[in-house]
Amino acid sequence: MGIPASPAPPADRKLFRVGTLTYTKAQLLNVFFWLLWGDFCLHLMDNGVIPTLVPLQLEALGASKATIGLVYGTIVNVMYFVLVPIVSTASDRYRSRWGRRIPFLLVPTPFLALCLILLGFSQHIAMLLQRWLPALLGAYPVLSIALVVACVLFLLLKFFDMFPQSVYYYMWADVIPPQLMGVFGSLFRVCYAAGSLVFNYFLIGLAKQHPEQIYIASALLYLIAFVGLCLMVREGQYPPPDPPDPAARAGLPLCP
Repeated sequence: MGIPASPAPPADRKLFRVGTLTYTKAQLLNVFFWLLWGDFCLHLMDNGVIPTLVPLQLEALGASKATIGLVYGTIVNVMYFVLVPIVSTASDRYRSRWGRRIPFLLVPTPFLALCLILLGFSQHIAMLLQRWLPALLGAYPVLSIALVVACVLFLLLKFFDMFPQSVYYYMWADVIPPQLMGVFGSLFRVCYAAGSLVFNYFLIGLAKQHPEQIYIASALLYLIAFVGLCLMVREGQYPPPDPPDPAARAGLPLCP
């Protein structure tokens, strides 16, 4: 007796397609959930925790407004201005079994979360460094050492944060069916606002009393959200990237 054939899918079962990807409704809901949950956690961190806690922390460690502006504004903006186009282009041209966007999201995630946690303990790290390196750091106040530690950790955090900021939004076109892009964009704005709302309503009152706990909770939420996103969302197959134009590489005009 032969093996019975598996039942054919219902003819009226609606499928959604983008590139080489095909989704059922349940699969598409899974993609929506992870992308929107990642968006919520990303904006909770970037528009709530970091812009609220970091300036307060630097000020408490003795930083002047000029120093805060230099570190929080000028250096970060210059770093993004230089590196975001490089990372974005590299992501466009990258090919792997995981896709072209997911590696750029997954690899920096644990480092970003670690920097965010350590940032909340900058003063404790400074005391340990002074204890371990008395000949080098013994003459400096703990707050001065902590300020340097906090600035270095913050810049490292923003460096790793540059990868999701450069790549996450480009992933939409790769995994969201075009006919549902408007729906997803609307839900994205809701999650964007919800991240800021949750912080401002529930957490901002704890910012001065319990900053370490907020840093830890935000880092763990981000870690879980983006690792889950990278494991649960799949990219399709992409054609090989176009070879770089020799004239563009040499900086020559492309038109005669």
